[in-house]
Amino acid sequence: PDGIDKDAIHAQIETLLQRTNQQMSTYIKDSELSLLNRNSTPEWVELSDDLAQVLEMSLEVSQKSAGAFDVTVGPLVNLWGFGPKGRIETRPAAEDIARAQAQCGYEKIELETGRIRKQGPALYIDLSAIAKGYGVDVLADYLESEGIEDYLVEIGGEIRAKGHSMRGDAWR
Repeated sequence: PDGIDKDAIHAQIETLLQRTNQQMSTYIKDSELSLLNRNSTPEWVELSDDLAQVLEMSLEVSQKSAGAFDVTVGPLVNLWGFGPKGRIETRPAAEDIARAQAQCGYEKIELETGRIRKQGPALYIDLSAIAKGYGVDVLADYLESEGIEDYLVEIGGEIRAKGHSMRGDAWR
C-alpha cells in the first residue's frame, strides 16, 4: 500500500524472526527450547504462546501420522550429526542408535494449556521440521496485518506467497 514505512516493516520482521529463533532454535544455547531440552525435572514447565502452539501442532501431526512425524527425534538427529553439535566422522554404533531411539517418543510429552512436562530427562525436542514453516506464517500474518497483500516469504526453503510479484504476475 501507499505510504508504507518499509524501514519499520523491516525492523518488525527482524524482531519477529529473532523472537521465533529465541523460542524454537536448538542452535541457540539459551533459547526457550534449548532450556526446555536441558531441563531434567519431571515438573511442568510454562511455555510461551508460540512454542506451545507449535508443540500442540506437532503432537497433533505425530498422532495423526502414528509417529511418522515426531519432534522428539532430537537424540537421533544429534547422534547422526544433523543437530547443533555438528557432523560426525563415523557411523554411530548400533547400541548408540538403539539408546537414542529409546529416548524418543512423542507420547512422552504431556502438554496442557501453556505448559509441558517431559517424561524422562533425556527427552530432546527438535522443531526443525516445523519451526521454519511457523516462522513463515508469523511473517506472512504480520505483512497481512499491515495491509500488504502481495508478498513472498521464504525461510530456509519454506515459502508462503500471496498476490502478485513486482512484475504484476502470479508468483512462480
